Amino acid sequence: MCVGLLVRFDSQEKFTWPESQKSEVLKAFDYRAGRRIQQIMRDVRGHELTRLRWLSDTLRKQLLVRFATDEGFLKRQAASKANRASTKGGCLHTGGSATLPKTRARMTRSLDREPTDAEVFRQTHTRKRERTIVEKCAEDLLVCF
Repeated sequence: MCVGLLVRFDSQEKFTWPESQKSEVLKAFDYRAGRRIQQIMRDVRGHELTRLRWLSDTLRKQLLVRFATDEGFLKRQAASKANRASTKGGCLHTGGSATLPKTRARMTRSLDREPTDAEVFRQTHTRKRERTIVEKCAEDLLVCF
């Protein structure tokens, strides 16, 4: 079964923007369209029929069958469910979307020297408000440094 969704369309027929901003506009559109499609799929899986009046019953049933039988989806769903049920207290690090090299570069600028591995580890594994280490495992590793 092949379910196709139109993600991007040539919106320049109705809207105009400077050529220098084209990549930013398309990037923003792709992001918003991707988020919208994710929400639509959540609604289909959650049987939110009131929000999906435009979706035909045939297509909705095909999607539900796919969600119930697709091995890749079921594997990701199980892993996500296990992660949400984890008792570890959330993420193993607190760096957010910043990569380790970016965090290290930011620390280098603020310290006026190259940070040690222990300093970088402590920075990325400490809760900002409480100033506590995110979990026991990270605390044990800090002792090793």
